[in-house]
Amino acid sequence: MTIEGAVANRNTEQTIFLPIVPEIKTNCVLVWKKNALLTPTVNAYIEKFKQAF
Repeated sequence: MTIEGAVANRNTEQTIFLPIVPEIKTNCVLVWKKNALLTPTVNAYIEKFKQAF
């Protein structure tokens, strides 16, 4: 189970998206300290998050 669009850049030949009925909605929030020194891994995660949402 995943959020639609979260696996957009993956090999999804054997993956299908089946919406949940009734639909479940949520707000996603990602927070980090302004001007903080972030690792390359964290930067990549933030960029993926921005692309997905």
